[in-house]
Amino acid sequence: MDAKASLQQKIARYFGQLTRGCGAVTCQNPYCKSNAACAERWSRLTANEAAVQAIKLAQDPSNYYCANGTVSSPAAVRKQQQQRGIRSSDVEAAAEECRRTNAATPLVRLVGAAFGSLDVLANSFEPLQPAVMQIDNAIPEIDLEDLQLAYQLLGKVGADQTMKQIVDVTVSALERACSELRRTALMLGPRHLRCLVICLESPYAVDFQYHRTLLHPLCSCLTLLSENNAKILSQYYTQRGADACRRLLTAINGTISMRVAIHEVEDLNEDAFISTATCAIGFLYKFCADKLIPYTEFYNELVCENMDFREDYIRLLRNEGFSFCRFPFLLNAEMKAHVLQVESLLEMRTHQRQLVFGPVMLQAPFLPLKVRREHLIEDSLTQLANHDPEDFKKELRIKFVGEDGIDHGGVQKEWFQLVMQRLFDPVYGMFTYNEKTRLYWFNSVSDSFADFKLIGLLLGLAIYNSVILDLHFPPVVYRKLLHMEPTLDDLHDTHPEMEHSFRQLLSWNGTAADFAATFHEMTFEASYMRWDTPVSCELKENGSKTQVTLENRQEFVYLYTKWLLVDSIAAQFNKFLEGFEYACDTPFMKEIRPLELELIICGSTVLDMHALESGAKYDNGYTPDDPTVRNFWEIVHSLPMEQHRKLLSFCTGSDRCPIGGLAKMSPPFVIARHGEDGERLPTAATCFNLLLLPPYADKERMRAKLLQAIDNTTGFGLA
Repeated sequence: MDAKASLQQKIARYFGQLTRGCGAVTCQNPYCKSNAACAERWSRLTANEAAVQAIKLAQDPSNYYCANGTVSSPAAVRKQQQQRGIRSSDVEAAAEECRRTNAATPLVRLVGAAFGSLDVLANSFEPLQPAVMQIDNAIPEIDLEDLQLAYQLLGKVGADQTMKQIVDVTVSALERACSELRRTALMLGPRHLRCLVICLESPYAVDFQYHRTLLHPLCSCLTLLSENNAKILSQYYTQRGADACRRLLTAINGTISMRVAIHEVEDLNEDAFISTATCAIGFLYKFCADKLIPYTEFYNELVCENMDFREDYIRLLRNEGFSFCRFPFLLNAEMKAHVLQVESLLEMRTHQRQLVFGPVMLQAPFLPLKVRREHLIEDSLTQLANHDPEDFKKELRIKFVGEDGIDHGGVQKEWFQLVMQRLFDPVYGMFTYNEKTRLYWFNSVSDSFADFKLIGLLLGLAIYNSVILDLHFPPVVYRKLLHMEPTLDDLHDTHPEMEHSFRQLLSWNGTAADFAATFHEMTFEASYMRWDTPVSCELKENGSKTQVTLENRQEFVYLYTKWLLVDSIAAQFNKFLEGFEYACDTPFMKEIRPLELELIICGSTVLDMHALESGAKYDNGYTPDDPTVRNFWEIVHSLPMEQHRKLLSFCTGSDRCPIGGLAKMSPPFVIARHGEDGERLPTAATCFNLLLLPPYADKERMRAKLLQAIDNTTGFGLA
């Protein structure tokens, strides 16, 4: 090739670089339009000016060609865009050019190129030192620090007008990427899942003002992923840990709350964003709940406060559109209790409707019990045994023989309290009491099977009648009621000494010979006292002849734990479970967690006395502004937590807060004036949540009398 032809070729190549660029998004050549930092400069050139500059470069003996060594063409540009992505350094260079020229064009071009193609975005923010081996079916590594730095740089350009233009372009580019991701969600490969992560990491994606155009399609994409892609993405976030998952959960759940809080939604069930976002939270719940994030963080309190749970449950039954009951992880324990009650009410009404249109038409809408105080257990057992399981979902109405009065809830509550006190009385021998844990456990030698069934039934009746029971069972009881297998951890509350011994056994780090010498008398047997007689039970076949060794100690601990928590009390617990399921064998019960079940039945240990005050009522001459009442609340708020528990137990029969809070007690907490004698102690009618408070002359006298009353009253279960 002669010198003239060579010069013409150089000029043509430089002219292409200056007017079209090489197509590489990461190009750093100052004489190439693809370099974001110089794009504005070369864009201003006319064709003639570009030709003059190209001639100068061609005549210069230095080499100003781009690193890829090619002259760009539209096809070459597209090819390069598919091969190269961007990093924060590209954003920084373009941002510097924006500041220098006071124009947004360099960043506009860069952002448009990067987010305008999923191929480019998929190759962006790669680590400078990639992993030697890429794992199949996994999202290729993303340099998260570089990604976050890039987003930060996009938000720190300079002039307000330039900043607004860049934000608008960035959001617009993200919107296009999100829309494309949603459209192709089922076909995404592991590399293109990087695009989804990059978009989810954007601060604009979690900004409420963009939730319709960014977060909504991203949530939709999460719900449309193929089973394999959902697994890949869940593994990716699992490896990143709790903080990454919590950020995503907070963004989605928080946006739902915002839409509800600012009243953007008329009907929660008909809101497209809320339904899609809830499904996306379901994706997170599957792999995050309990493992990375406590399940209670998935609750949405504003949804619970504003949803129509009756209508929502009916939608679930009829399979009509979106229903929150289909996604119970959003619902707190209080709302789940309401749903259980609605479920029982609908079942009861269905049963009644069948009776009305059947041969029998005299069915009462209540479950009436007429009992004698002196034969409380016998009468209760006899009458409950004569009812069908459907009756246990009706509202309970109690009548004590020989006593006047209509049961509006107070008599019902008293009946629950009295029956529980009798059945847990040590004289009955149904339960053992651990002084250390202050909890009850099933007595494995008790044969009061009908009574165990009655207690289980009472738990179910309490749920449907919104009665808080003063029960002191360990958490494993509620796990077993929901058919979950106990573990060694559960022994901490039932048999703490055994748990300690087992953990010492498992943590032994000596040799097998040392273990055999230390535990040579231990075999696969469990020992207990049947009344006054020691009894042994083999944990497996030939257990009495099987030595516990270093190798089989885990099996021994597993079998002994299972015997303590399952096998040894199987006869008693199975009757207890039978009674519970007589009342609570309903579909939605399967959505309840053990701690939620305990909260529904027994209430919460968290006491808010200000909430109690806000919901209090006054009677017999007292008002909120009465000096005696004001003194009372000042004293209460000054007491420590333990005294709060004693006061609540003294007034209501339970030291726990009912589900929904103390302000929502049923019946409400009432303070009534009691005589004129300031020497009397306060008294209470726990079945009515009623405190009878004399009008004491001063605060100190009231404090002394109140503490004397609550300190000398031992509530059931608080020995």
